[in-house]
Amino acid sequence: MPVTRRTFFATIGAGIPLLADGGVQKPSTSHETAFRNGNFQLAVSLAEAVLAKDPGDVRARLTKLRVYDAHFRTDMAQTELRDILSKSSNRPVVLAALPELSFAENMPDLMDEYLRSSPADSLGAERIRALRLWTKRAGADGLCRAMFSKQLSTDKAFLLRYSPDNPGLIGLRTTINGHQPLTLLLNSSAFGLWLPPTKARAVRVETLGEGWISEPGITGVAKGAYGLAEHVETGGAVIRNVPVFTAPGRPFDLFDGIIGTSAFRYINVELHPSEPKVAFTQPKPQSQQRIVQCVRSRHVPLLHGHIEGRPTLILIQLQAEISVAQRTPPLQVYPNESNDTYLEWLTGATCKADSDTFASIAKFEIAGDARKILTRRCDLSETSAKLGLTIGGVAGLNAFQNDGIILDQTRGLVGFE
Repeated sequence: MPVTRRTFFATIGAGIPLLADGGVQKPSTSHETAFRNGNFQLAVSLAEAVLAKDPGDVRARLTKLRVYDAHFRTDMAQTELRDILSKSSNRPVVLAALPELSFAENMPDLMDEYLRSSPADSLGAERIRALRLWTKRAGADGLCRAMFSKQLSTDKAFLLRYSPDNPGLIGLRTTINGHQPLTLLLNSSAFGLWLPPTKARAVRVETLGEGWISEPGITGVAKGAYGLAEHVETGGAVIRNVPVFTAPGRPFDLFDGIIGTSAFRYINVELHPSEPKVAFTQPKPQSQQRIVQCVRSRHVPLLHGHIEGRPTLILIQLQAEISVAQRTPPLQVYPNESNDTYLEWLTGATCKADSDTFASIAKFEIAGDARKILTRRCDLSETSAKLGLTIGGVAGLNAFQNDGIILDQTRGLVGFE
């Protein structure tokens, strides 16, 4: 079975893992549905009810594991995974969850076992294969290790590059492997660096292998090459061993490439849209007026919020503008969902809206702060499928023009000033 968008979104993308023989598991139980809808407390309660009757239920234990991972409890999630594997008679079923877990790169033995037992032509296997190539090359140092130059002070900021047509875009002047600086688009969904082949060659990124990749912030599935940037420097922060994916024909436009916030996983990213500026600082206790716990799907940060009074998960998509879309037709990734009141935020450039798109105003609330925002139609089915979680909104950075935002990916916190 070749890798295509159809097969991906019908299996891995829909949250139904492939089995070793290429089949699919049984339809989701209620605790799995609750997890995908972002109701994590309910998911754990339902999973524990199942485990009270059958302590060996693998699917219920995997739901609890996913909740631990979503809440940055990595040690607990890793311990739970190894315990499930030690007691399960069907290891391929358990390992099928590995591509969606944020800590997969920390478990090289399980990555190798997954690649031996899983279909080679699935995008889950492609992701694990890429992670294995990157971690082997990085060695004991691991991926995205951070350090600071001696000249950096904690209040040093790097000026954002705003385009007149795209006021929410953030461009970072970035040096890769000591070569001339590139201007990279800061993206909260991309994993590591995305570069066109010509730029990757110019900064001497060595090709480690070729394959497919699919990320929540990128439309469709891309074929390209995997590489590793040994040294990335921007705003006084130095990151070592950053994963690189190169693909021809990506819509870079004003930028030389893309850098994901996941590259800064061990340092804080401070965003000040109204000034505008961005700074990279060492993790420290936060003193913002509003601090909220975020959740994650793999490397992508999400926040709980409300749209028109309805609780939902919100993706903070840094390069999006403050336009919001009411999805039509309704998003129907999973059975029996009601999506009539969902809204989403996306730019016209990435929003495949119908010709009868209209603007409206919706009440949006996040971190205890409610505001009215412009709305318009768009479909989030692909983004939700790639995340494995149903999201009701994608928030553009300029929705927070009056806020300072600090993203602490080490502890899973987002602070608003």
